[in-house]
Amino acid sequence: MDTWPGWSEPNKMNILPTDSTSQLPNSSTRQLSHSSTLQPVNSLTRQLFNSSTKRMNYLAHAYFSHNEPATMVGNLISDFIKGKKQFDYPIDIQKGIRLHRAIDTFTDAHPAVAEAKQVFRPQYRLYAGAFVDVSFDYFIANDRNLFATEDALEKFAQNAYVNMRQHAEWIPELARGYFDRMQQQNWLFNYRTVWGIQKSFGGIVYRSVHLTDSETAATLFEEHFFSLQGAYENFVPELIQMVESYR
Repeated sequence: MDTWPGWSEPNKMNILPTDSTSQLPNSSTRQLSHSSTLQPVNSLTRQLFNSSTKRMNYLAHAYFSHNEPATMVGNLISDFIKGKKQFDYPIDIQKGIRLHRAIDTFTDAHPAVAEAKQVFRPQYRLYAGAFVDVSFDYFIANDRNLFATEDALEKFAQNAYVNMRQHAEWIPELARGYFDRMQQQNWLFNYRTVWGIQKSFGGIVYRSVHLTDSETAATLFEEHFFSLQGAYENFVPELIQMVESYR
């Protein structure tokens, strides 16, 4: 078992130094909450999530979109688009929908991701991939190779929300409340904090039918931090190559 680093030393991935207590939100624009008392999830959304244990790596899908606004929209809404419905959308959004599916297929087949899933699988079984997704979004948000500063991540997140608003007519009705909460609670930025991913773990449990506990996931993340980071480091360079070739 590896040990929670406490953000006290640099590492290969060049993670931004973050402290789980100092990063607590100090304004409404940086709040992130998946509490059932605050954000009720309708039965259709829960059914959609559980139908195939939906992927949860929203920051990854937003970032790996070739810096193309419509492609980003398609990449983010893809889980809400079934089968041939993709052809109802403009070509550039279709590209994002297909890119999302290609990323998921690549991710599911990658040995580093399979290794990371073993951290969560004993407790969460088929939902292990969703917890890995959130964990990897944490590493993406703190990767200096992708976001040199906290402000760079915040700027990216705000630009993503503006982009989604500008393409609001193409967001499926079922997804609109979901993406509204993403913006209101600034999910994409808050993935950089331990507090934020703990809340995201709670969101996985809340939207699921069979899960009841997210604290175990948070503990597993802390206990296996270095092995999860290593899996991320082995995975992301190859993901970048795949995405670059998908043009």
